Amino acid sequence: MQSDMDLILGAIKDSPRTKPVGRKVLQEFDSFGVCESENGPDALSKMSSRIKRKEKSEKRRSLSASEWNSKDFLVYTQDLLKPYRVYLENNGSFGADMMSRVYDKLAQVFQDNMTNYILKEYLQWWVLLFGAGIRTHSIFVQTIGEEKYVAMFFKRYNESIYGGEKKSTTKAVERDDETLFRTGGLPMLLMSRGIVRSHVFLRGKNDDASFTKISKTLRTFSVSVLKSTLDITSNGAPYPLGQKVDFISIARPALEMHSLKEYLALDYNKFFQE
Repeated sequence: MQSDMDLILGAIKDSPRTKPVGRKVLQEFDSFGVCESENGPDALSKMSSRIKRKEKSEKRRSLSASEWNSKDFLVYTQDLLKPYRVYLENNGSFGADMMSRVYDKLAQVFQDNMTNYILKEYLQWWVLLFGAGIRTHSIFVQTIGEEKYVAMFFKRYNESIYGGEKKSTTKAVERDDETLFRTGGLPMLLMSRGIVRSHVFLRGKNDDASFTKISKTLRTFSVSVLKSTLDITSNGAPYPLGQKVDFISIARPALEMHSLKEYLALDYNKFFQE
């Protein structure tokens, strides 16, 4: 039986689908996480809607996960699924309600320790493990929140913290890098800690291919996840000079792929100091 890590590595290696498979997608999100079918036929109305959605998208990215609502998590999940060409069939208010139910199911096992950060980790974990294996072109939010997955995540979460010992979860959200890596591999470590800390972590394991591995993983990220990873990297500064690494060059292939020129213009040197 494959381990979680084997499944994650397999998901990273798999190429995104080049054409729809199975059912025809009922509702497809645009780059701002809003279903295109919601737009009217009028071109001016479409342009106005896109401007409003862009403003909402920028506002959402400026918030921490603790401030997200169910709709924010819905859009976030859709964005995680995009590299696999998989879309959520239920979006809008109904999809947001289903996302709230996913939170409630996690809260049943985590109880008072449940937070938005745990939901975010769960969504990352689920997509990394099962995204590449989805054989239909669209899924329901309810599928992501099935009890068997919640139970599996809860078990892995506790094992990653306590090494398999049966102890109750704590309120600590900030887990160490080793724990994040064991739970969700390099993708989760990058999403949670950024490029510099991930590079330091791999270097500590004497991994001579850390530069290449990080660069390859970043190319599997969607636009907003890549932006979030770069923002987390920037916000973690200043870093010690001993950790200095040209994280812009590492991310360059992914940034160029998504035409994120604003990040390419950053001087990585200013993020490190004595």
